[in-house]
Amino acid sequence: LKPAIIAASTTQTRAPSGGSTVVQRQVAQAIKEKTYKNLNLGRYFALLIGNQNYQSLESLQTPLNDIARARKILEDQYGFTVMTIEDSDNISLMEAINDLYEVVGENDNLLLFYAGHGNRLQTGAKEIGYWLPANANPPPRDTFWVSNEFVSGHLARLKARRVLVVADSCYAGLLSGEPSFLLLGDKSPDYNNPEFLAFKLQKRARLLLSSGGDSPVLDVGGAGHSVFARAFLDELENNQTLIAAPELYRRVRDRVTSAAAAQDFEQKPDFKTIKAAGHEIGDFFFVPKTLL
Repeated sequence: LKPAIIAASTTQTRAPSGGSTVVQRQVAQAIKEKTYKNLNLGRYFALLIGNQNYQSLESLQTPLNDIARARKILEDQYGFTVMTIEDSDNISLMEAINDLYEVVGENDNLLLFYAGHGNRLQTGAKEIGYWLPANANPPPRDTFWVSNEFVSGHLARLKARRVLVVADSCYAGLLSGEPSFLLLGDKSPDYNNPEFLAFKLQKRARLLLSSGGDSPVLDVGGAGHSVFARAFLDELENNQTLIAAPELYRRVRDRVTSAAAAQDFEQKPDFKTIKAAGHEIGDFFFVPKTLL
């Protein structure tokens, strides 16, 4: 007897078909783009991740305060559409980043803020940084750790034109293998020049503002916030003009360095491009709603 032939309407392979989150896509489509001096800024989104209460690691004191205040400032003063996750395990954290594909478009802006434990592991000559979710095991067991490569890989594929990662964790600077930002001088570019701003808005930006480079950082010292988060959020809250990420970094760096030194601790924020994420020469801009 000949073996039976099973008919199939389509050819199936071992590559899964794509999925989508319809509700998220519909919500995102209803959000309007922002205009500044007749220039289209796109839409503004933020994903805030705060990991404070850990199952197997020592818990922290400030991440949830940090993202709560960040949400209020970003929504009320800058018109961001904000998503938050608190005390997330590795699956929730990775799903939140994956969900961004259904939210951000090609002319949009994304701020990704992480506050929580971070760590690093040496693999041969390569040093890898990690964000540690709430279910992370103590080192060296990295079963549930979220690697920098996961984050940077998704940022490279996202459509958003401008992305700024603000990472307040130990060894956060390992998200970039690039040297510290080389275009920072003592004088800021003239972003009030419409032609220069229009040029910058057309270029992709994948930027990292980290709380302490490739070093440990303070969790407290900022009156209910980390030293870094206090400086970052204060500067945003007090700002009344268009401010680009490099200028924001300058202000935050000086405050953090001084505040940490007052506690006999050395901490210096860093500003870099994110490795292998498709950065061009773009920038990230915070524009108060009062100017729009």
